[in-house]
Amino acid sequence: MNEIIVTEKLTKHYKDVTAISDISLNVRKGEIYGFLGLNGAGKTTTIRILLGMIRPDSGNAYINGQRVEKDNIGMWTQTGYLVEVPYSYPNLTVRENLEIIRQMRSLHKNSIDNIIEKLKLQPYANRIAKNLSLGNAQRLGLAKALIHKPDILILDEPTNGLDPAGIFEIRELLMDMAANHGVTVFISSHILGEIARLATRIGIIHEGKLIQEVDTQKLEQLCQKKLQVNTINPKIARSLLAQNGFLFTPSEDGVLESLNPELVSHPEKVASLLVNGGCPPTMLAVKEEDLESYFLRIIGINGGVL
Repeated sequence: MNEIIVTEKLTKHYKDVTAISDISLNVRKGEIYGFLGLNGAGKTTTIRILLGMIRPDSGNAYINGQRVEKDNIGMWTQTGYLVEVPYSYPNLTVRENLEIIRQMRSLHKNSIDNIIEKLKLQPYANRIAKNLSLGNAQRLGLAKALIHKPDILILDEPTNGLDPAGIFEIRELLMDMAANHGVTVFISSHILGEIARLATRIGIIHEGKLIQEVDTQKLEQLCQKKLQVNTINPKIARSLLAQNGFLFTPSEDGVLESLNPELVSHPEKVASLLVNGGCPPTMLAVKEEDLESYFLRIIGINGGVL
């Protein structure tokens, strides 16, 4: 079976608030699915339903072809998860926390040392969990999710609190697990640049609705590219370009911009026109939309901070 995680019209209300509405998605084997949305968009609600922590008001969720239900315990043997806060026993050490998980999952004793090494927790193995930094607490949460070598990972903000080196290490680990071991990863995050590097497919949720799914290979085609031009006299330059059928719009800082695909592909045409017209460019550049800008445009926000 190729589809590992499937939802069918999931809907969940909290009193008079609709947390999610008609969420239908599927995640294929070996895929890293990036689930993007603003705070309160419905990411964590969807993940909690996938893990059987809460019930939807309507719709169904399936993991490995099995319907997610509270009493269906067996389906979690090959699933690892981290949701929001990396919960642990605060007064126990990192190793003791992992020992509890090892015994619960009936794993070999070597599994603890293996996962401590993989998550680079050796210096903190005997540290009390409540004394860990946020980043290392997150590593402990990931260690608990990965200790049994699951085939499916469901992760809510897994790189929260990690420094750039830690984010890179987790990214490399997840990409290796998906590409070389067929692990299916469902990951939510607000670090859009990281998701762009990591995910093979992206789902965008906004105000409780899944508004788009796209393969990251196709994302480049969807991201807008625009040609930006600056000259000593933008007004004359704009008029000169318009006379030749090329419409440019001034941005807030006065830079002329065009989404014309012909000009984006051949900016030398603009350079030639301006030079020959006696108004040479002082700046000529093609600017490509990144995932964050694309995301904000898709949900109807022209700019801002996530």
